[in-house]
Amino acid sequence: MTDIRHLALAAVAAAAFAGSLAPAAGADSLASGPGHERADTTAPSKRGAPSDRRGAPPQLIGSGPIASAVDCFVDFDDDLVLEYSILDHAEDTFMEPAWYESCFDSTYPAMAVKPMEYGHFHLGYDDDRIGPCFPDLADWGRKEEPMPTHPDDLNAWLLEPCVEDIDPVTEPRTGIWNHVPDQRAQIFVYDDEQARIPFELDRLQVTSGSVELCHLRAGDWFAAGPGASNWDCLTLGEGYWNLSNHVDAAREVRVRFIGIGTQIENIGINLL
Repeated sequence: MTDIRHLALAAVAAAAFAGSLAPAAGADSLASGPGHERADTTAPSKRGAPSDRRGAPPQLIGSGPIASAVDCFVDFDDDLVLEYSILDHAEDTFMEPAWYESCFDSTYPAMAVKPMEYGHFHLGYDDDRIGPCFPDLADWGRKEEPMPTHPDDLNAWLLEPCVEDIDPVTEPRTGIWNHVPDQRAQIFVYDDEQARIPFELDRLQVTSGSVELCHLRAGDWFAAGPGASNWDCLTLGEGYWNLSNHVDAAREVRVRFIGIGTQIENIGINLL
């Protein structure tokens, strides 16, 4: 989906947003993990030396899913997370307060993808026909035609009524995207005592745009916490990236969405 279409959907969703969101049933029990504390907003101020890295730079390995298994995997299309952890099931694309997903069949350990300064990201639908139903913009459904690609045709499409109801929990989703430049997300793993667990970021897909990815190694986290200055950063463009030889023993990864309409999905990590 192009940037202008992202912006159009975000603007319409925002217009209907005020007062329309309520916690999903069961949200308190499943969305109360770490990350609900006030986020540290100290920007990474110094990049780690390349000599600190364990292996080679990240490799671009294509545009589709990777077959090999990982310990934790988030594609932002899990029905249980949408049902119990996300406000209003992200029906109008607002993804908040955070995406918490168990790594195995048990509740813990779990992986979190959490918005930082701005408070939310947008979670798209796989079907381009889904959008706000005129005249009730807070109600989303399926329209007769897909969202047009030309900006001059957007207003007419947004004013069309919906022809079919949707279930935002079971409807196939894409990744998360931003409509404000330089939004950041935290990625971390925690145990049943809400303590951070070291992990290796194995893979991440940038579907559109580019991101700056920064990580803090376990030893630096224990020494200085999230305010440490020696974050190791790199920039990734569109593609499915193998990061297994680059981001290891991390306590936290921060992803800065460069530009507007940047989208990520298919995040895989391995526990150490």
